[in-house]
Amino acid sequence: MLVLRWLGLFLPIGALIVAVFYGFGRQDAQRELEERVGRERTAIALAGERLAQALEDSIDDVRLLRDTPAVRRYIESPDADARRPVEALFGAFVRGKLQYGSLRLIDSRGMEVIRVDRSPEGARAQPDAKLQDKHARDYVPETLALPPGRVRISRMDLNSEHGVIERPLNPTI
Repeated sequence: MLVLRWLGLFLPIGALIVAVFYGFGRQDAQRELEERVGRERTAIALAGERLAQALEDSIDDVRLLRDTPAVRRYIESPDADARRPVEALFGAFVRGKLQYGSLRLIDSRGMEVIRVDRSPEGARAQPDAKLQDKHARDYVPETLALPPGRVRISRMDLNSEHGVIERPLNPTI
């Protein structure tokens, strides 16, 4: 009988204490979750800003390359003498800017006419025999459809060499 009286008295008090601590714990967990979500949103926003800036920088690089006398000369007269300065320019970009694994100049048929790749030895211009037809890649017809002077950033896709997806996987814009 005494046990039942004690239980009748302390059980509601114990349940009330547990409920209070549960409520505080839940509030604390909710506050911590909201803080974490806020930090993640801030990190995502900053990463988005950095990505947007990197894309803007790449657009500026494309415009700069397009407007150099060496590239203009090669486009007007695509011969070996005009090609070497463009390969040197592309090589400097590939060596100096880590975001570029390769730079390509693609003609209106979708054929690479100049390509410079980063390699362990530095930047390396590819010989004509290694240049590829890229006309079937989405970015070629989409870019060719642009009005003159416009620059386009393609969707991110996996790099494909000679029709085969490159391994290790290499996301490319």
